[in-house]
Amino acid sequence: MPKAMLQQNPHQFLILCLLGLLLACNKPAAPIKPPPTPLPVAPAIPAGHAGIYFPKVRAFAGSREDMQVFTWILNQDTLRLRDDTLFFKPRPGLDTLTFIRPRQQHPEKLYCDFRPDSLYQITPNECCGDFELGADHFVFARDTAVFQAKGLPPGSRWIGVAGSSAVWLKNGESIPFRGDNLGGPMMPRRYRVAIQTFTPAQDSACFVLDPRTRKELACYDSSTEPLFSMIYLSLHGDCPRLRFDGKKRRVRVGL
Repeated sequence: MPKAMLQQNPHQFLILCLLGLLLACNKPAAPIKPPPTPLPVAPAIPAGHAGIYFPKVRAFAGSREDMQVFTWILNQDTLRLRDDTLFFKPRPGLDTLTFIRPRQQHPEKLYCDFRPDSLYQITPNECCGDFELGADHFVFARDTAVFQAKGLPPGSRWIGVAGSSAVWLKNGESIPFRGDNLGGPMMPRRYRVAIQTFTPAQDSACFVLDPRTRKELACYDSSTEPLFSMIYLSLHGDCPRLRFDGKKRRVRVGL
């Protein structure tokens, strides 16, 4: 404002100053940004133990409410979503994780390759209304099972199953095998491993494959009652090794 105007029109100058002050006071305040969503803090792992926890982030808010009704039993310890990290000592070989849904007639028992000094988290799989259990550093297994057999009676036909595919069992041979339909974005990563007698089927999408060439050798009936069956979830790229004694009809499982 020029000095001459201040001297000639003091009242007009005062009014302009008041208007400027009112406009400055009515200026909207800058919006307050919400704090960033905290990432899950990995708890310290006692020596020789492993831990399982649920990530507590906003992204899983709705899913966490749905998962409140699920129950997991790790070996003998019950784990629920509201619990803190469960620490445990992994067993030599394989541990068991039993998954229970509400109104589920038969709980689902999983066999897993937990390792000491490792941390695992359970997250919802919203695509299939299920869950995923993963390690900090997940590695895909090259094979999904290794089958060994001995004592098979002459003329008997036994198959080892991984996922929806199978392989012929042979006396004295160790057969690494990678099955099919072993999980993906729309289904959990765990898969079925079994040993059963071969029953032919005409219209079936389940095949006995050559383990090397992947050539389809025969169709088998997947509804045949297996001698042994389990659900396996690989956390570190380890695959189960099934040793079948055909004479004693006994199966031993290890890594």
